[in-house]
Amino acid sequence: MKLKRLLAGLLSMALIASVIPSIVFADEAEGEIEETNVTETTVGETTTQTENETKSSEPERKEETEPSEEKESTETSEPAEKTDPETSKETESAQETVPSESDPAEPGSEEPEETVPSEPGTKEDEVSRKRSDAVHDGHLTLDVTYSFNDQDGTLTISGTGGTMSYQKGYSPFESYKNQIKKVIINDGVTFIGSYMFYGFKNITSVSIADSVTGFDRSAFEGCTGITELRLPSKLEDVYWDVFKGCTGLKSITIPGNTDGRLLPGSFSGCTGLTTVTIKEGVSSIKEAFKDCTNIKTINLPKSIKYMTDAFAGCTSITTINYAGTEEEWKKINDGEGGGNFTGVKINFKKAMHKITVMPVENGKITLSDYEGYQGDEIKITAVPDSGYYYDGYRYNGTGAVYLDMTIKMSDSDIVLEFCFKEITQQRIGSKIEVFPFKFEVTNNATDGTGTVKCLGFVNINVTDEAMLIQMFGALAMPSTVTKDGVVYIVTAIAPNAFRDVKYLKSFTIGANVTVIGNNAFYGCSNLAKVSGGTRLKTIGSNAFAKCPKLSSFTITSKVLSKIGTYAFAKDTKLKTICIKNTTKLTKKGVKKSLKSSKIKTVKVKKSKVKKYKKYFTKKNCGRKVKVKK
Repeated sequence: MKLKRLLAGLLSMALIASVIPSIVFADEAEGEIEETNVTETTVGETTTQTENETKSSEPERKEETEPSEEKESTETSEPAEKTDPETSKETESAQETVPSESDPAEPGSEEPEETVPSEPGTKEDEVSRKRSDAVHDGHLTLDVTYSFNDQDGTLTISGTGGTMSYQKGYSPFESYKNQIKKVIINDGVTFIGSYMFYGFKNITSVSIADSVTGFDRSAFEGCTGITELRLPSKLEDVYWDVFKGCTGLKSITIPGNTDGRLLPGSFSGCTGLTTVTIKEGVSSIKEAFKDCTNIKTINLPKSIKYMTDAFAGCTSITTINYAGTEEEWKKINDGEGGGNFTGVKINFKKAMHKITVMPVENGKITLSDYEGYQGDEIKITAVPDSGYYYDGYRYNGTGAVYLDMTIKMSDSDIVLEFCFKEITQQRIGSKIEVFPFKFEVTNNATDGTGTVKCLGFVNINVTDEAMLIQMFGALAMPSTVTKDGVVYIVTAIAPNAFRDVKYLKSFTIGANVTVIGNNAFYGCSNLAKVSGGTRLKTIGSNAFAKCPKLSSFTITSKVLSKIGTYAFAKDTKLKTICIKNTTKLTKKGVKKSLKSSKIKTVKVKKSKVKKYKKYFTKKNCGRKVKVKK
């Protein structure tokens, strides 16, 4: 027995000296398990310390393996505990949970927290792991952090204050260079350091909070994928080469701030730029837009004092809109080194004007800008509250209501009043007008949609036929119309809807129209072309009769099943009708349809030629015709 203990002690000391984690691989021989237990009794604290060191190295190794390997590793790492029945149960319980990065529990330690059992390798487990692995977080400074999601390529910078500056090629995001597609700089960040995104060509979108006041050298140089860029309103300085070589940009607006300046190379080599707008407040431009060879229009504020070679190498400039006078312009060019714009048209007193928005109720309005030069188009986004709809805007609170989603800047400041109204459904049978058409409500669904049929044109107080033809000669029936916030599907054209309308020259049938009523276009003496009708099922009797100039008739519907009697009667120029897609026609559906017409050819689907020849006979449809593909 003494000899056995002496041998066990020597063995334990040898294990400690060589730092071999034999306990981890104890399942290779049952004899070694027994010797380990004896060593624990003899060596005591020394053995326990060695065991702890061995176990503390385990989590790092586990992270490199797949879930299935982690489970196997867990089972093989704790055989020594199997000799204790109580700890054996705890170990068995722990093995059934998702592998944890925390240290394995020692024998006699507290019972592990209960977790919901899950099987490693399930779809849910894999999705959860991937979602966790997709996001990478870190610090740029103590107060500025970043988060990168490699699943959608979005990098978000948050916090307060500015970031550090870096050397070329040493950006903190260099390892994600080809993965970053979108950059979001949140409110609170004030400065973006040099070379932060240098040469990140896959960035297509950059969102910059107004808290940012500056960019250091070459922060976004060579980001050729950026096509739109809104600079923050509080921007003070744009340093050297910040956006140099961003060739995807089409236009840029520089916000105005007191003593704001554009340093050399800010936007040099941005060959995609066609329009540059600089707002009031910017005082100095030095070589900022050098070699932007496609710039055509420049909008300059009165605040400009220095313009040293600002647009050198910009060979395509045709127009400069300057907010000051000609005398003020000469001071820049002649007295302070502005540069030479020979052959460029310069418009003076082209000042930027402001937009004032009146308080808005029952919705939200967003404008692309709150000021602009004369002729600028300002985009509107209107978002109504639940139960309301956007009803347009008025200039200076009076006059006509405009529903279009752009505002064209005039030569003065403007005040806009936007309106949202409560949604009200129309009763079935109600008449509604959506210029230039008049409709009748045929169904009013509870989900806020309904159907209407077109009754024809609204009353138009114009008697000049030439003007009517110019205004309404070529018309397309809309697939839907909206009235008081309710969307109605246009499903029919009523009988006699456009009867005897003289100024209609071409008409496109709406995509949702299923029925054209009897005599709908009867007597339209100038109607020459009809097309469309993707869902058209029925053409009524005499629908296109007595249209002497009608020469082209093409219907795209696959479900056309009936062409009414005398549908094309006395249409002297119509020789061919094209219904190539339709597959639903029947013999009864075309009976007498071509009677009194001049049609010689009916074009149909290739697979239907043989069948339809039996339908379009002189006896059945009233006229002998050729049926071909």
